[in-house]
Amino acid sequence: MLAGLLRLRAASPSSALCCYQGNHDKSPDNALPPQFSGALSIPEALGLADLGIKWIDRKAQPHRIGKLLLAHGDNLFFEGRPPMHHARGATERAIAPRDTLVYGHTHPPQNFIRGHRFGNMTAIGLGCGRDLYAAYNTDRVTGWENEFGVAYVRPSGECDVYPIRVRNGACAFAGSLYVGRRA
Repeated sequence: MLAGLLRLRAASPSSALCCYQGNHDKSPDNALPPQFSGALSIPEALGLADLGIKWIDRKAQPHRIGKLLLAHGDNLFFEGRPPMHHARGATERAIAPRDTLVYGHTHPPQNFIRGHRFGNMTAIGLGCGRDLYAAYNTDRVTGWENEFGVAYVRPSGECDVYPIRVRNGACAFAGSLYVGRRA
């Protein structure tokens, strides 16, 4: 993971990068006896501060940049498991008119726009960014997709978000095809 973070920072040295704490990031504390709680720090272990990557704690999510809200996503769904139409549910709970919420956690991508007289509310659930054929999913059709997003926040605070799907190690963005390695 550290090698990936180093490549990401090298590819975009001046970009603002954030790492959003999610449900799996609390696993080290869950595995340790209570007296060692907090002994393992993911941001410190990965050297995020040295890479200029901001750690966003779960309690600070969704994190606002202008009209863009960003979150890991597991804290958006109060029943535990995300609903089938999670993007629609996110517009009912997490955002205000003219906001765009981008989140992960749910694995299958979705977009939903809720109209409002003061401006649309948009929720974008990005795909999972992981091995779609995990050993524990051998008999299930999941609908999972690998995705990431590129967001631009204008000086006015309005934002443009581009979900980018990765298939067979390649993706297209801004008229260019990017081919990586297949994991």
